Amino acid sequence: MSAVTEAAIGKQREAAVGGGWPWNPDEFEVEDFVAAFIRFEGGLTMVLKESWAMHADTLGPPFILGTKGARFQVARAHLAPLERSL
Repeated sequence: MSAVTEAAIGKQREAAVGGGWPWNPDEFEVEDFVAAFIRFEGGLTMVLKESWAMHADTLGPPFILGTKGARFQVARAHLAPLERSL
């Protein structure tokens, strides 16, 4: 496994904007971003990325790729505009 964590956003006073979860940058004690590359037995590989303090809706949907197909998990909220247009 190889991973990195960062606490760059949560300690910035200008990052605590309206519309999201309010936090006090002076009391911020946790990482706000993680990325990891994980290798399992049998050749399975996982890429993990997560950020709770970013100014974006998503880092992308989760997905599984294989030699015989793929599975993409799309959050229901992302389907709402498509469903309304059908």
